[in-house]
This record gives sequence, C-alpha cells and structure tokens, in this order.
Amino acid sequence: MARHVQLHCRFQRGYMSHMSCSAAVQPDCLNCVSPKDRIGRCHSYRRTSVMFWALDALFGTFLGVLVVGFHEFLIPNSWPLWWSFLAAMSIVMVLQSLISYFIGNLIGSMEAMIPGGFIGMGAMIAAYLPLPSRYLMVVFGAMSGLVISMVFVILDIQLRRTTFQVSAFRRSGGKLSSPSYILRKPSWLYDLQEMAGARRRAFAQKALFANMGDSVLFVAAGSGLNFANFPPRRNIIAIDVNVEALGRAQGRAESYDGNLRLMEADVQKLPFEDASFDTIATASTFCSVPNPDRGLSELRRVLKPGGKLLMLEHVRSRNPLIALEQDMMNLAMRFLGSDVNRDTVGAVRNAGFVIDQIRSAYLDVFLMIDGHRPSMREDQAAFTRNA
Repeated sequence: MARHVQLHCRFQRGYMSHMSCSAAVQPDCLNCVSPKDRIGRCHSYRRTSVMFWALDALFGTFLGVLVVGFHEFLIPNSWPLWWSFLAAMSIVMVLQSLISYFIGNLIGSMEAMIPGGFIGMGAMIAAYLPLPSRYLMVVFGAMSGLVISMVFVILDIQLRRTTFQVSAFRRSGGKLSSPSYILRKPSWLYDLQEMAGARRRAFAQKALFANMGDSVLFVAAGSGLNFANFPPRRNIIAIDVNVEALGRAQGRAESYDGNLRLMEADVQKLPFEDASFDTIATASTFCSVPNPDRGLSELRRVLKPGGKLLMLEHVRSRNPLIALEQDMMNLAMRFLGSDVNRDTVGAVRNAGFVIDQIRSAYLDVFLMIDGHRPSMREDQAAFTRNA
C-alpha cells in the first residue's frame, strides 16, 4: 500500500503536473503536495479539463467550417476585397459572440467566446485564400479553427500555473459602465447556460472558496450551481435579485453541509448592518451589476475590517488583441445584460480593498481575486503615510 501511494504521488508530481485544483477538493491531493502549495493535483480535475479541452477543439473546428461555409452569404461579391473583408470580419465578430454565447452551454460562455473571435478571423482569411476548390476551403477553415482553439488551450494550461503580480493591475481610471439592458433570464435558461461553466470552473471556485471564514455573504446565488463548491460547515447567506432563481436554488441550498440561507437582495443596496460578515464571495457577478462601484462600496461596508473578499470574475484582458476582441463582443453582449470588458480588478482597488493574490481561472479573462478589507491598523497606517 505504501509503495502504491509513493508511486501515485510520484505520478502526480510528474505527469501533467500543470493541471491543478484546490488541495481541499480531494484528500489525496494533500498526500502529494507541500503545505505551501495551495493548488493540488487531482485525477478528477485532469479528466474534467481534458474533456473540456477536447470540446474546445471540436467547437473550433465546427466554427471554422461554419464561417467558411457561409461567408459568401454574408457579403456581396461585388464589394471591393478590403471592404468586403473588413465588413465580413465585423459581422463574424458579432455573430460568433452570439453563437458562442449559446455554444457556451456546452463548454462555458467565455471559454467559447474568446477563442471564437480569433477562429472567426482565421476562417475568414481561409475563405479569401485563392484555393482551387470549395472542399479545400472548408478543410482550411476547419484546420484554422482547430489550431487556434488548441493555441488557447495551451495558453490556458500555462496561465493556470501563474500567480499574477498584483502591482501589474492598476487602479481603474474611471467608473465602470452599465449594461444597456438587464436581461431577466428564466432560471431554467440560466441553469442551461451556466452548468458547463460552473463545472469547468469548479476547480477555481473550490480553490478560492476554501479560504471562506465562518460568516459568509455570497452575492448572486443564481440557481445554486455554485453551492457544491463551498467548503462545508459555514454560515452562508446567499443573495440574488431574481426570486425565480432563488426558488430553483432552494433544493441545492438544503443539500449543503452547513447553514445556507437564501435571501432576495440587491448588492447595490444590501439590507445588512455594517461589518456583518467576515467573508464575502462572488462568482461571475460584477459583469452584470448595473452600478458596480456602488455594489463594491456596499460590500466594503458590510465586510468586517480584515475580512476576506473572494471573487471569481471575468475582466478585460491585458492582452491588447484579446481586449480589442472583448470590446467588439461587448457591442452585442451588453444587450444580453453583461459587460465582458470591465476593469473589475481596478474597481475593487478603487473601492478600498487590498488585493492579496490574483490567479487565472481562464487566461487573464477569468480571474480568482483574493483580497481583504483593510484592518483598522492598516487604515491607520495608510492615513499616516498620506498625512
């Protein structure tokens, strides 16, 4: 038995060691990593990741074929080459955002949308190549989609091993904009659209939420898909503005191993006293809050001095190409009730929180933000420095 454990640990430290999940996820993770390594290596995480990466490849191939196959129906052939190419690219960016939004039911919304824009561009380039037959054009489109999707898989693998320098994220230069339209989705549709993303990002949630204290406020409970990733035996209040979603979340709340209470409330006007919680957690929340600055100010008010802020949020990438794509996608996504290019990290710092650690859940688009409200001693020290 000891020999088996030793070989198992050696396997985990070596083979595919870049794949990681919280050491709190499974006890066997603790057998193979040092106490300082808060990210364990688990077989179940490897299986889940490989499955989704394979789906990424299939999605890339499908989208490449789709764009190449229908490009001639998008733009009249009478247009000049450069005008038609630029127009086709703009149309593809908007269409792929909508397609990826619903394909995200299978692989996660952002994990489909971010590669999708580059796959659309690559497929359009293949469509304009002087190839001798339509068959070769489709093959080039499929290959471009497959190659680009695998490039993003490799980037995802590499960035999951990275802890970002907090100093690289500056304070936001201005207020965050509000979505053009707040879409009230039926709870069953929310379940359908978020189920794959919740499963795909479970490793990030478990790693982040393992740091929860005893008294927790969870913002934007939705239909409760995230409850399975909470550590046990906590006292949690989960809020949401959608009453229908809270009704759907009731069964999942009752199965939680601890005290989990649901409440209808708006993060922009929380019905709690000052310094009520020692931990506040969010998951894909501040992309759709109409006034995120107000919401973050409320979180700081109800969080105890020194209390933890744990956020899993998608943000505007620091990569200029991905950031440009997010800006273009946002033209469509804002009307679905979500801003995909917000500077949430900067807004968190503007709200007066201290960010301790930033890790990747997907590229630098989905981030695990681990921070805290400054203690009274920290506030006093900051006041003295600024005096």
